[in-house]
Amino acid sequence: MDGTLLSSDRHSGYKGSCSNRPVGMPKLFIDTNGPDDTQYAFMDAAGNRRFTSSSSVDLIDGTTSTDIYQYEHAGLISQGHLVATIKWPANTFRDPTLVLYPDVDSGDTGRTTQLPLSTNIIKQSLNLVTKGHSRAHWRRIPQTDKLALFAGHTREKRLIADECHRAGKRWLQIEGKPITPSQLEYTPMGFPQARNKKLRIAAIGAGASGLAILRIFAEEFRKEIDAGDCELVCFEKRNNTGGIWLPDHSNTVPQTNVPDTPLYNCLTTNLPLPIMLYPSREPVPSTHLFPPAHAVLEYLQGYETQFTLRHFIRFNTVVSRAFWNDTTQQWEVTTHPRDQPDSPNNLHFDHLLVTNGHYAKPHFVTYPGLDSWSTSGSRSAMHSMWYRESSQYRGLRVLVIGGGPSGNDIANDVCEVAKETIQSVRSFEDEDTGPVTKRGKIDHFTVDGLVVFENGKQAHVDRVIMATGYEYDFPFLPQLPVRNPGMDESSLYNSRAHIYPLARHIFPLLAPFPPDSIAFIGLPVRVAPFPLFEAQALLVARVISGRAKLNFDQELEICETRNMKLTEVHKNPELVARYWHILDGDAQFAHREELWRLAGENRRCPDWTSEIYQAKFILRDEWKDLVRTGEADSWVKGVGEGGMKDWVRLMYRVLRRAEERAGHD
Repeated sequence: MDGTLLSSDRHSGYKGSCSNRPVGMPKLFIDTNGPDDTQYAFMDAAGNRRFTSSSSVDLIDGTTSTDIYQYEHAGLISQGHLVATIKWPANTFRDPTLVLYPDVDSGDTGRTTQLPLSTNIIKQSLNLVTKGHSRAHWRRIPQTDKLALFAGHTREKRLIADECHRAGKRWLQIEGKPITPSQLEYTPMGFPQARNKKLRIAAIGAGASGLAILRIFAEEFRKEIDAGDCELVCFEKRNNTGGIWLPDHSNTVPQTNVPDTPLYNCLTTNLPLPIMLYPSREPVPSTHLFPPAHAVLEYLQGYETQFTLRHFIRFNTVVSRAFWNDTTQQWEVTTHPRDQPDSPNNLHFDHLLVTNGHYAKPHFVTYPGLDSWSTSGSRSAMHSMWYRESSQYRGLRVLVIGGGPSGNDIANDVCEVAKETIQSVRSFEDEDTGPVTKRGKIDHFTVDGLVVFENGKQAHVDRVIMATGYEYDFPFLPQLPVRNPGMDESSLYNSRAHIYPLARHIFPLLAPFPPDSIAFIGLPVRVAPFPLFEAQALLVARVISGRAKLNFDQELEICETRNMKLTEVHKNPELVARYWHILDGDAQFAHREELWRLAGENRRCPDWTSEIYQAKFILRDEWKDLVRTGEADSWVKGVGEGGMKDWVRLMYRVLRRAEERAGHD
């Protein structure tokens, strides 16, 4: 049997195997009746005790007394430790210490090993309970007499037990019976059977993902909320719901305070509404297929009203810090009123749901010479985060960097008033026809106002708008370090381009907190967002309640396999990070269905979903033409009054129009 003693912080337990336990393998007993609050452990191959100074207990196998801890031995004896004691500080319930004696017969106590036992009762090899992992530890559930047994690097809750104490004696039991190895089976810390206190859950952000969380959790925990056994709250820094769809015109001065949203006036959706919106709320009848932002905001606020979510939300409240306390097994959350940063409020929650989106921190790309180029007072550069409308670019020569939805929208908006509009995208071939000049990758800028491209072409520009994307940013989570991709992947981190590793892009692994204590909602990109938010929310709710189970060790293997495959394709760790959360095309629908399956739901995406998603660019271009010709209102009039089938018919009708027009060209 492999009984290697692991004494580092990373492996705070014993590594061994009890699945193939030989006949006659010793057992470990801990006598809680020892003097001076010392419990003596004794064991040998025959199951007889080898050493104890307590005469009050005379047992060989410990099966008849609730005052005995009994654990099958995993690593102690194979390391030569024949005696172990657990010493408690006198008359307290503070942290005990495990003392290992290498050889009881020799009486050699000079080579003892003392090992702290964390905050609770005892650490044992995880092989005793979770089939081959290397770490396990008990931790107290705050304000209760219950303890949770956590697994290894994923820190998955495996077992809930009661701590009993009477007349100086302590033991663990389940349903009134002392714990024995056969009882140590997988049991998640569900709700409410594993708790006798109120479950407290907090979400951060009341945009589209936050509203999905509130709706699903309000439904899944309705009985507990109504009974006062569960508190659900959402902190929103702004004065209303809607997230990025809620306009912010308070600050348009580039590179000063970051606005609350990157929303610009000309924005319309990139996806047709039936693909984009929540399955639980259909589009408002007669809405444009690719509507402006205000229609999406009205839809979201209608969702909030329909499901009575507003009373869960604390508006104008900033979450400045959320820290996992390993002792209390809760999140310590600090909030403050948005206009009163010096008035903190300290709160505690069992679960944290991160729904703050990923369009709050602009990603800047550096280019040689850009600083020198911008020294002239007549030239300036800014990120598209600050772009609102085109009038300030009238008569100027404008360079838009980036070929995503924002870059395309802004270039097409600016070109209507600018003297010249150039759009630079790394993958572009040169194109000088049309209102927007297309160029490839930028090489450098010059002090006299030129932008020089890698192919040697150059142009004078007065303004630069960087539509270069956004970074994942969680400034309130100090335990989520930020570091460059590929540097160290042995623990959870934020590369700014991805969070790694996350089970199902949601639950953190290799983290200083249990994976089900916090969930990240809405990280995947190139997806139909709102349906994904509801699917993620359902799985998270059911994992927390215990209705769904995830094997987080298998999830880590899935993450590592995906990481390896992406590395084989992209080689560069930065590219791996950039592609990590991309679930484009049919991958997103398979992912959504897998989330439903894990949550215990037998659901499928509608048959038309994949085909319509693949045709989204054709549909959007065709709809723009309908808007341009003034036909859009008549095409959509009354659509939706008959339900989703109306919208499906409309989308295929628009596709037929595109095919007919293409055939006439």
